[in-house]
Amino acid sequence: MRQNGKTVILWLPIFVKVLVLTMIKSRTTAPEAPAPEPLLLRVPDVARLLSIGETRTRDLIRERQLEAFKINNCLVIPRTSVEHFIQRRLEERQQ
Repeated sequence: MRQNGKTVILWLPIFVKVLVLTMIKSRTTAPEAPAPEPLLLRVPDVARLLSIGETRTRDLIRERQLEAFKINNCLVIPRTSVEHFIQRRLEERQQ
């Protein structure tokens, strides 16, 4: 039965209604695109990426091996800084 352009299912048990409506919705929605990588990372995120502690991460910032700046009193590190740090470490290791 249709009302105002929508299909109304009256006689089916509730679990079947949910299943049918889920199938209809899944056919009409586009798959979600993956979230873009963040440009700025916080200290715990960088520590997790580098498999080191937060204290060591802050030491690397103090030693200027990682670039960082504050936004609203929150210390953030550009993703490119982490990538350059890793690249420098790999080059040092090869020499």
